[in-house]
Amino acid sequence: GTACMVFTDVVSSMRAWGGCYEGMRKGLCVHNDVMRSLLSAHDGYEVKTVGDCFIVAFPTAGRGVRFGLEAQHRLYESEWPEELLAFPTCSVDAEQQWKGIRVRVGVDAGPVALTFNELVARYDYAGPTVNRANEAEAAAVPGFVAMTPAVASAAREVLDEGVCAVTRDGVRLNDFDEPIALLNAVPDALSGRVSFARSWLAEKSASSCAPQREAGRADATQRGNPLLMPQHPAPTHDVWGDKSGVTAGYDEVLSI
Repeated sequence: GTACMVFTDVVSSMRAWGGCYEGMRKGLCVHNDVMRSLLSAHDGYEVKTVGDCFIVAFPTAGRGVRFGLEAQHRLYESEWPEELLAFPTCSVDAEQQWKGIRVRVGVDAGPVALTFNELVARYDYAGPTVNRANEAEAAAVPGFVAMTPAVASAAREVLDEGVCAVTRDGVRLNDFDEPIALLNAVPDALSGRVSFARSWLAEKSASSCAPQREAGRADATQRGNPLLMPQHPAPTHDVWGDKSGVTAGYDEVLSI
């Protein structure tokens, strides 16, 4: 089957947790409420959360991209704890339109393989689409929604509704032989972030290898580590993808 996979993650979360624990504890509740309300609105399936990373699935690329764009806007408009806003990585910047927790979002769409975890009665996703969405998120401009060329093409109707975008060229994802261009977008309402994105991209090497994650950050798809046990929410919407050949068992993965 096919699905649109979306990964989100909080920018500089280790620093914020270390320097503003109480603010982050309260702020993460705000962040999670925003994500889950938008998941419900766009027929998303919450696969799991790992720390402050959400892994979610949608039936179409358009819905996945719309979820990411609206999440960026809603997070900016949210009310955040004062102690969190006093922390440098979550402070208010009216010109560049920052306020509170900042997130990266990565999106890809294509074939997915499903496994069913009987322990928590939920589906897990695997395959190259999941890997690419994960890597797109790692390479995303902070505060933006990064999407592969296939997603940008499939979601053109959503993007035409009004976004500001910058392109990160020369991104190497493991499943592509050649570097690709990741489109990084935000709603027009957050156009102030474009100047930040251009400065951020100017500091990055277009010929770099696959994006490196923050030090100490775990692969969101890692298995078997009890310290990284994913959180499995109660089901909201239907799982997206072909369930006809799903294998029971957390560690078994169907071949595509």
